[in-house]
Amino acid sequence: MLDTAWTSVNCYYTNIPTIDVCGIAQGSAINQRISYEIKPQRLDIAASILANSSAGAGTAVRMLVVQSYGAEVAAIPSVANILNDTGLGAVNSTLWMQKPYFQQRKLYHVLHDEMFKFTAFGGYCDLHIIQRSISLAGCRSVTYVDGAAALTSNAGGRIYVYFVSSEPVGNAQSLQHQCRLHYLDA
Repeated sequence: MLDTAWTSVNCYYTNIPTIDVCGIAQGSAINQRISYEIKPQRLDIAASILANSSAGAGTAVRMLVVQSYGAEVAAIPSVANILNDTGLGAVNSTLWMQKPYFQQRKLYHVLHDEMFKFTAFGGYCDLHIIQRSISLAGCRSVTYVDGAAALTSNAGGRIYVYFVSSEPVGNAQSLQHQCRLHYLDA
């Protein structure tokens, strides 16, 4: 199993926190893989999202778990490539509401899609505590080209978690998160 580090970050629609949960180096420790392929079994996600009290209306954060069938060797895929972006990229304030991009379905598979809505109560803000265990039984295997954990070692099937906000930088939500990937060596 692999645990990502607890991370704390501001979440707004031009800053989309993204977690690569398949950065697993080869080795013999419990958090390492033995072979060049793993079979994901389950993804546990723990997070807290605190809405900004300066937001005057309801806000939202969308959590997406996506498996990429491509082999990204330069960068983690942009959420604008996964959701049906209207051409404005990550600066599109409605990106968080878009459906998965139908034409990209052979490249990206959405494994989990959940919206967390916040309501504004005067000067107070909402807090969401998230504990999710997502079955990855239908996932394809993740393959690697060498023993490293780096993105350049990816040969396809990596899994990413995205947190997409409805808010601009002035109303950013405060996000803390950690993921645990349970997998079998293939």
